[in-house]
Amino acid sequence: MTPLEEKKLLIELIKRLDRPGARMLEGRFFLPAIWIVLVSMFTLMFQLASRRLMSEPLLLVVAVLIGTFIGWILFYLAGIKQWPVVRRHIDRASIEKRLQELET
Repeated sequence: MTPLEEKKLLIELIKRLDRPGARMLEGRFFLPAIWIVLVSMFTLMFQLASRRLMSEPLLLVVAVLIGTFIGWILFYLAGIKQWPVVRRHIDRASIEKRLQELET
């Protein structure tokens, strides 16, 4: 990692330490709403495919994109749930000291 990349990473980490968290994604209606939207998309997609309004390769591509989106959401939500625990163990003084070293 170059010093510039390290500096950007550490600055972003300091910003995240100052933020309380992503409240929208922690809401109790967010995940059910996402699941309803995704199930609706899958249902629509298969209805279009069964009527030959959507080709099989396009069906495959859309299914892969929806699956990737689902995976990203689950990965992101896991990170959000773990952040309060991890945040307590991050040494802010050490990060600021390293940032000062990178500045010189």
